[in-house]
Amino acid sequence: MKIKPTLQNIANSLRDQAEAIITARVSDSPKYNVDHLKTLIYELEIHQVELEIQNEELRKSQLALADARDRYMELYEFSPLAYLILDEKGQICKANLKAEEILSTPRSFIVGSSLVQYIDSSSQDDFYFHRQCVFSSFEKQETELCLHGYENGKKIVRIESNAIISHTEKCKHSHTVLVDITKERASEKALKTMNIELEQQVKRRTADITKNRDFLSTILNTATDAIITIDEYGVIETTNLATELMFGFSNKELVSGNISMLIPEANSSNHDNYIASYFKTDKASKLKNTEKAVSPLELTATRKNGLRFPISLSINRMNETPCFTCIIRDASDRINLEKTVLRSIEDERHRISRDLHDSIGQNIVGLSMKARSISNQLKKDDDQKCLIFSEFSENLDIISKHIRLIVSDLALFDLDNYEIVELVHLMVNTYKSFCDSEILVNIPERINIADTTVATQLLRIIQECLNNALKHAKAKKITISIIQNNNQIVMSVVDDGKGLNPSSISACHLFADSGYGFGNMRYRAHVIGADLEILSDEGTGIYCTIFK
Repeated sequence: MKIKPTLQNIANSLRDQAEAIITARVSDSPKYNVDHLKTLIYELEIHQVELEIQNEELRKSQLALADARDRYMELYEFSPLAYLILDEKGQICKANLKAEEILSTPRSFIVGSSLVQYIDSSSQDDFYFHRQCVFSSFEKQETELCLHGYENGKKIVRIESNAIISHTEKCKHSHTVLVDITKERASEKALKTMNIELEQQVKRRTADITKNRDFLSTILNTATDAIITIDEYGVIETTNLATELMFGFSNKELVSGNISMLIPEANSSNHDNYIASYFKTDKASKLKNTEKAVSPLELTATRKNGLRFPISLSINRMNETPCFTCIIRDASDRINLEKTVLRSIEDERHRISRDLHDSIGQNIVGLSMKARSISNQLKKDDDQKCLIFSEFSENLDIISKHIRLIVSDLALFDLDNYEIVELVHLMVNTYKSFCDSEILVNIPERINIADTTVATQLLRIIQECLNNALKHAKAKKITISIIQNNNQIVMSVVDDGKGLNPSSISACHLFADSGYGFGNMRYRAHVIGADLEILSDEGTGIYCTIFK
């Protein structure tokens, strides 16, 4: 836009007007003297300079206004929004370039036309009410309209309008903005469709998950074994119905509790029970790093009423998560059957011992006596034959001695005729007869064990401990102790032998038979519901806790 020529024309016009006014004033003015004219000229020059300064400032202001108008026009014309000026009838008075794009019509045809002709019939009423509200309330109004006449369907625009009153024309107009929201609405529609599809998929997936969960829940709740899931710290996460029935706790009581509720620590002052520490110490950390199933553990659990009972516990890691599934089976029936089997074994041992003693033993003794008698008869006649029968008699005596030892070992625990205290001393005396080790006995005068099976298995454990201490540990001193109170009986056998290596102790803790008869001892302890702990530092200590 040419701003400087316009300003020059204005200046020339003003000069012409000023010269005409001055000429008229000079012709009508009276005659002045020279001094007065000089003063007047000086004042006129000062006023001229002032006017020049004011003119320069005015010129700068006009340039700034022209620049601002140019920037406004540029912003108006190239705005990303379509700007329209509408009269009360909806006729378009002005429009910018974006309006051409949205209305798909050259601006020369847009100006002077009615906006109604670009609006689809479905939105005519909406536009009518929009226009009425704009000019009646003079507040900003907003609505959505559909434009027609496009190949790819209807174009959706949001129309925003404000009513104004022109100060020059004194009539109402509205400043209107058209925003193309076709893509936005298409995206919303596509998103809505996608959400509906996702909701349907979620419903189907939820139904499948619910079905599978109900199926698994049915399996878990109809299982006769207790199934518990725990985290790496032994905290219970889920249980099934069999768990509640087996232990007497409700699901609410069990969840978030520790597994030690069901497999408690032993109340022993001599050692920490392995069962309770299993989930807390290095055994739990070993489980974290393995995906293999751990062999079933034969443990003793506690019901809510405090009753202890034997269980078989299987632990499996769930994939790669630090969580484990515990399957617990009540082993009471099996243990009772095993007790019956052990009693039968003891009865059979007694029967065999009696048969050996009454038949074979007596016959061998008789043969030995007869050989000795023949040897005495042949002393004078045939020294060679006498020597043969004498050696034969000695061999028979040795065999008889071994048979007596076997009989003593088989029928050592005759609880029908002896108290357990007497049998312990009898067993110790028997071992002292064929070993040089010192065996000390520190037990009360009477031990309160009413169940003969429990007493028998306790004696067998002591016997196994003595055999290990003498045969494997080469112990010089062995101490047998029994401490009892109202709740439990703690038996210990401690020796000063060579002790056990760490791998053997680990195998004992994992309920495996690492030799030395530890598997038999743990089995016997488990059958009678006792806890067995094996410690080895300087020598070996075996502790068996029987709960009353």
